[in-house]
Amino acid sequence: MASLPCTWLCENGQTQTVLQLIDTDPELVRVKGREGITPLHHASEDGDLYLLEKFLSVCLKSLEDVTNKSDTALHIALKNDKVEAFQVLTRCPPSVIGLKEADQCYNKRILNSKNRDGSTLLHIATSKNQVQASLN
Repeated sequence: MASLPCTWLCENGQTQTVLQLIDTDPELVRVKGREGITPLHHASEDGDLYLLEKFLSVCLKSLEDVTNKSDTALHIALKNDKVEAFQVLTRCPPSVIGLKEADQCYNKRILNSKNRDGSTLLHIATSKNQVQASLN
């Protein structure tokens, strides 16, 4: 139960405490709170570039996590017009994540994933006219 507060702390602006917790246990970035939201999802929604970079530096696999509505952190960033956050989230090559070479479709799988509404990242960016939401 000690991990649930990490999401709650993130939602309540307790950044330093969150950073101390994830330094102790990087997997706390992946722990889901209400509606399946993780600290990475929350940072994406807020567009907090510092937290996004910190969370990704300790646990890149957190990009795979989805909310109860099947939204990734990438979906959330675009839905909330946080294009800079989207760009931070797409900056890391999949080889850094340490996945097996057999999983070369990793990038495609995340970038083409659909949320519960059937929307991909391209659908969201197009519907919000976010032409600047390009992949690096």
